[in-house]
Amino acid sequence: MVSEQPQTISPLLLARNREHIKGSIGLDLLPRLKDIVAKSEGQVQYSFSFDIDQDEICIIKAYVDTRISVICQRCLKPISIDIERNSILGIFSNSEELDRLDNEYEPFELDEETISLDMLIEDELLLAMPIAPLHNDNKCKDKNTTKRSTKNIKENPFSVLKKLKNNKA
Repeated sequence: MVSEQPQTISPLLLARNREHIKGSIGLDLLPRLKDIVAKSEGQVQYSFSFDIDQDEICIIKAYVDTRISVICQRCLKPISIDIERNSILGIFSNSEELDRLDNEYEPFELDEETISLDMLIEDELLLAMPIAPLHNDNKCKDKNTTKRSTKNIKENPFSVLKKLKNNKA
C-alpha cells in the first residue's frame, strides 16, 4: 500500500526537526527509469532520515529497496535484479560547503529550498543500477553467444607468410 507522501520536501527544515520519511512509490511514477527498465511494474520502498551533523552540515540517510526488470546485455532477455542502496547525502549549496563535506558523504547540491521527493528516490535508484546488467554465466539463456563469436574469428592474414617462411627453412 502506498503511503501519503509529500511531492516536495525541504531538507534543511526536515533536518532541523530530525524528521524521518518512509513509504513506497510505484516504478511507473519515475519517468527517468522508464527508458532503462524492461517493465515499469513494482514498488520502491524508501526511507529518508534527515539530520544535522557535528559540523552543522545537513545530511540525509537514504535507503531504497526494489526489484526491477532490465535487459541482460549478453542475451538481450529480461532479468530481474534486486536493488538495495544505503547512502548518506551531504547537502551543500556553494563551494565552501562542498569543501567542508566529510568524505563519507555523497555530495548533494541543493539549488532551491525544496526538492522533489520522487526525484530524490529516482536519483538513488539510478546510482544503484548496474552499468551492464547480466545473467550469471550459467543462467544466461543464450549460451551460444560465446560459441558464435569464436567461430567468426578470421584466420590471421599473416599466417600464410608464416607457413612460407617455415617451408623455406
